[in-house]
Amino acid sequence: MERTRLSREIIETCLEMTRLGLNQGTAGNVSTRFENGMLITPSGIPYERMTENMIVFIDGNGKHEEGKLPSSEWRFHMAAYQSRPDANAVVHNHAVHLHGSFHS
Repeated sequence: MERTRLSREIIETCLEMTRLGLNQGTAGNVSTRFENGMLITPSGIPYERMTENMIVFIDGNGKHEEGKLPSSEWRFHMAAYQSRPDANAVVHNHAVHLHGSFHS
């Protein structure tokens, strides 16, 4: 799948989390596998202001795109992908009744 579409899906997931009351403000983050690394939400950007070009690519060695600041939780996401080759997305939120989940 192309980067723009995956980035749009990340943003839609973030907005849906907010709509469902699963997250507040800029807490939480979403990533998906992409090429030899992952795409992840940027740090500190409200979901409703986020655009596709703000989504950050981090390669398998942990190097992120220059000029973009990934979520501070990017290491957690990378570790999940490294330990679970079948996982294609990671969602981290601060829901009162849900801690987290993996989707393969």
